[in-house]
Amino acid sequence: VGEGIHRYIRYLNENQLDVRLQFELPLSTADKSKIRKMKWGGSYVRLDRYYDQYDYMILNGPYGSTLNILTTDNVSDYFNTQSFLINEGINNEGKPYTTIYQYYNQIHFDGDETFGYSAITSAFLMTDYAINSLWKVSGGVRMEYADLFTDVVTYYEAGYAVNDVRRDYSQGSYPLINPGVLKKLNILPSVNMLYVIRDDDKGVVNFRANYSQSVARPSLRELSDVAIIDYEFRTFTFGNSNLQPVNISNYDVRLESFQKDRWNWSVSLFYKQFRNHIELINAGTVTWENVDRSRAAGIELEGKLKLMKNLDWMTNLTLVNSNTTFVRKRMELSSGNRIYKPFDTVSRVMFGQAPFIINSSISYANDKNGWTGTLSYNIQGKRLIVASNVKEIPDVFEFPRNLIDIKVSKRITKHFSTYLSVRDLLNTYIRRSYDYQTDVRIDFDRFRFGTTYILGIIYKL
Repeated sequence: VGEGIHRYIRYLNENQLDVRLQFELPLSTADKSKIRKMKWGGSYVRLDRYYDQYDYMILNGPYGSTLNILTTDNVSDYFNTQSFLINEGINNEGKPYTTIYQYYNQIHFDGDETFGYSAITSAFLMTDYAINSLWKVSGGVRMEYADLFTDVVTYYEAGYAVNDVRRDYSQGSYPLINPGVLKKLNILPSVNMLYVIRDDDKGVVNFRANYSQSVARPSLRELSDVAIIDYEFRTFTFGNSNLQPVNISNYDVRLESFQKDRWNWSVSLFYKQFRNHIELINAGTVTWENVDRSRAAGIELEGKLKLMKNLDWMTNLTLVNSNTTFVRKRMELSSGNRIYKPFDTVSRVMFGQAPFIINSSISYANDKNGWTGTLSYNIQGKRLIVASNVKEIPDVFEFPRNLIDIKVSKRITKHFSTYLSVRDLLNTYIRRSYDYQTDVRIDFDRFRFGTTYILGIIYKL
């Protein structure tokens, strides 16, 4: 990492409070089969976060290595504990010496200790109203007030103002660490309509139409200007205290059928509009930024088939067409302050959105002998995972991988059961590559986590 080899020890302490209160009032109706009711309530969710990092850099004693680098892939030899002990030897002049070949030197930056909180206060009012046996309407409005804050402990306690030059902890290499502050009230309406096309001995067929507004907020990490080494991308990643929430408008229609024999199926069409969508971008270094406009439209097919008495097959296919349009800006630093210079307009696929997603599973359940089992499969299309904000740097895409998971469980007694879970049975590579618009694929990275086996025992009261 930069000059030399570092070891980082990190501590993250988070405490969450989640309080919810909900009321429901049935509305008078002569027909008890028609559901008519009002709901209202509220919640308060608060997350307090404290982060502390210790950076230790390896340095050499007088008789240590001439270059503080790894010369081979044998990390164990490099970190051999004998190198960190006091050793004796004879120098080139034949004189004895006592030295230490390698030692750790702690490096401290103000940004190594940060804190923050996220408090979301919400209230809602909605109705679930059956107009008649065929029509049902539900909807309402939700209010959310978000209060987010994060800062460096030292700067906060010292009372440094925004853009105070003393908030420059990197000699201009990264932006000033300003406090991340977000205070925003959102009013989120929603309406859902259900029409019963058929309801008889064979099953139920419904048509649904929905509209809603939702919001996605930056995390405290994304809101913090601190630059921290990211193990996944192997570079320093810094946040953005100027991030704004993502406002989303959702539209969808759905045709669904619940058959009483073997089949359940549904077909959905959806359209989503995003304003201020948050993307992980590469501008020479990695950070997060809002983009102007994004949209995603697609179709979702879902089905469930009873193959045998105890055997079910479920599958889901989603096809998505997405687009993001924004003005690309080059970020420059002036005394630690961000200066954005627009230079072209970009239109491309949406960050993080795969063009297709397939989920499928076969489930077995036998209440008589207590055996259950699930074999599941997942794959999703090529998706953008690092968006370039510099014309000369290509985007990075993650390519499809086949994921197979297995879980088998057995009830032993009334209270005891055991299970075996196998995750990523094929141990497939995660492959992420630069997009050079050619047939040649140059990898950004390529790795795999290995197959995970979990054997557990469950006791139920």
